[in-house]
Amino acid sequence: MKALKYLVRVSPSGEMQDVIHHIAVLVGGQENLEQSPEIIAALRKFYETHRYHIVLPNGKSGLVTAGGNAGDAENGDFIYYDNILGLSFSFNPFTLAANIVSEEPMEIASGPTRDSLVTSLTAYTAKAYRKGKVLFSV
Repeated sequence: MKALKYLVRVSPSGEMQDVIHHIAVLVGGQENLEQSPEIIAALRKFYETHRYHIVLPNGKSGLVTAGGNAGDAENGDFIYYDNILGLSFSFNPFTLAANIVSEEPMEIASGPTRDSLVTSLTAYTAKAYRKGKVLFSV
């Protein structure tokens, strides 16, 4: 199991779906993989560390961050809040199929510095990049 967790940790970001397929073969099938709490924890850390972009049903991309984790890790929930989009979303860590959980903004403790950064970064990215080409988290 230690070797499989290492394999998840060192996988290149764009190849995780292929790695998951190969790990499923090694552990005896997709069902065994999805029931392994150690692999699920390794996948959570991978997605959060790489700030993975999840394509949502509305066509936007949600950003997976440790600070945005709104689920219960004990239950294996992959629910995240994207403070830039102002919505919560869940996704399957094995297929990346996503659902929007709530479009209501969550109260996040922030100060004027964070609010100023969000405003400035939003203005800059709107001017410097095409719409939908850049994501950020503060």
